[in-house]
Amino acid sequence: LIVFPIVESDKILGCLSMHYCDEPYAFSDDVLELGEAVSTELSAAISRAKAAAQREAEGRVFKQTSFPALVLDNAGRVRRFNGAFQRMLSVSKKDYVNQSILDLIPDGQRVLDAVRGLSPVRQSVTLGEVLVSQSDGSASHVDVCISALAEAGAAADALLMFVPPGTKQSVNSV
Repeated sequence: LIVFPIVESDKILGCLSMHYCDEPYAFSDDVLELGEAVSTELSAAISRAKAAAQREAEGRVFKQTSFPALVLDNAGRVRRFNGAFQRMLSVSKKDYVNQSILDLIPDGQRVLDAVRGLSPVRQSVTLGEVLVSQSDGSASHVDVCISALAEAGAAADALLMFVPPGTKQSVNSV
């Protein structure tokens, strides 16, 4: 019996096993290389499928909401934002991509702490009264609905929706 792990980001997702049952058997180097190559390709395919599913979920939410929304990575950097967010801050698409949420809004640390607190048990949270600077120089308070986009247990990207206080909006349907 020989087992090859299927690994993604140092996490074992499964295994590929080969066995010969009739009698003790020594696998050749060619067979070992093949097993390693197949397990590596399976790992890459799983990673691509997860990334595609996440992009699809982001796109679906961005198309369906009229609220300002953005996607943060686990380090708090902006990966993407929608047109409503762009209008809220009157910025170009390039102004905030890869920028930290800490530089983006006055209450950035509170938002980042909430993103980092997402877990398989707590996959979404709403923060009330988050201070956001507007494009005209004023500031206002909004509720921020935060939901994990990646699979539970992974270093999750998070979707943030900026919602006027008192508005009922769910991001759990992602």
